[in-house]
Amino acid sequence: MFDKILVGYDGSKRSVDAVVLARRLAALGAAQMTGAYVHLLGANGGHAGAPTPPPDDIRVRTVRGLSAAHALCELASSEAFDLVVIGSSDRGRVGRTFPGSTADRLLHSAPCPIAVAPAGYRDSVPKAFARIGAAVCPDPEAIHALQTAAAIAKTSGAELDVVGAFPGAALERFEYGDLGSSEVLVNVRESAQSDLDEFTRSLGDGIAATAQLFDGSPTRVLVDHAAELDLLVMGSHGYGPLGRVLLGSVSHEVIRYCPVPVLVVPLRNERSVSRSSGTAVGVRPE
Repeated sequence: MFDKILVGYDGSKRSVDAVVLARRLAALGAAQMTGAYVHLLGANGGHAGAPTPPPDDIRVRTVRGLSAAHALCELASSEAFDLVVIGSSDRGRVGRTFPGSTADRLLHSAPCPIAVAPAGYRDSVPKAFARIGAAVCPDPEAIHALQTAAAIAKTSGAELDVVGAFPGAALERFEYGDLGSSEVLVNVRESAQSDLDEFTRSLGDGIAATAQLFDGSPTRVLVDHAAELDLLVMGSHGYGPLGRVLLGSVSHEVIRYCPVPVLVVPLRNERSVSRSSGTAVGVRPE
């Protein structure tokens, strides 16, 4: 699954949440965990290392950078980490993130998947992943996330929720013929459900997967459904060699409000592609 996991660690409770989530994800294979304490350049005062002792099972290194997001991205890229795990923001709504936070910035330039632990995860972590979800729609970004979620579900023996969001009208009229002389009424919602079912069947045997299509905006559907999950996996629009995420995307909004850990998988990530397969919650990541 994941071989090298980088954890943002500064000794705070939110970074302990990140360590706990990293342990859970590392347990899916034989991943090596490394902690990174970011010393901000130009900051007045500050610590030369992590302010409190890290857990025994994680080695914490001090790195310098203009921002935590920049330093973590540089380290993840230079040393080929295949997952970065961070905690929530102190000021985020529902204890999550806020615009301009490390998580928000990290999504723009991460070279690998990013996992964000919710506030208090250290006190509510499940014994094992029992139910995984991931956002799915016909876009390749979402299909790649589905495969990653499927791999996690299969490895952990978890149930897989393939969930889609349908924000529009169920019936649409399409014109055809000379100058639109004729029209046909199409049940586009039924077609979307059929696509979701097909994605689920493509996962093959060995995974207990179900497909559900909910009416509503992607963000609301995913955040509401996440309350029933142990982990939510979703894709991101990749732009450029580092798989940048589109600002204002569903990924940003879901991370900001989701009550469970979120794993965002960029499409442009060959290391994760080669090992992927998993659960889904269907929405277009844009």
